[in-house]
Amino acid sequence: MSGRRVVATVLLGVAASGLLAGCAQEENSTGPFTPTQSAQSPGWVSSDKAVAIAIDEFGGTFESVTERPAKGQPAWQVALTGTDAGSDLVVSVAQKDGTILGHRPL
Repeated sequence: MSGRRVVATVLLGVAASGLLAGCAQEENSTGPFTPTQSAQSPGWVSSDKAVAIAIDEFGGTFESVTERPAKGQPAWQVALTGTDAGSDLVVSVAQKDGTILGHRPL
């Protein structure tokens, strides 16, 4: 193989790997996707686990879950309808350990 072909092959391989790396990076409307602390740290509570914790405590039907701080710490806000408390609620679940930080009417 000539020197030019080797250089061209190497350059093509480098360009292709850069293109693939760029495609693999997730993006959202504000730029590259950055996972939350809970997604990065083992042992932190996932949104699915937070929903299960809220339903276990209050019953009801899951409506939505969002990430929003509560009492100065990262938390999941789990919206439930038809709870055992007799009303629709938003339950704050700590991302660090799954503690219920509080609840309010939906």
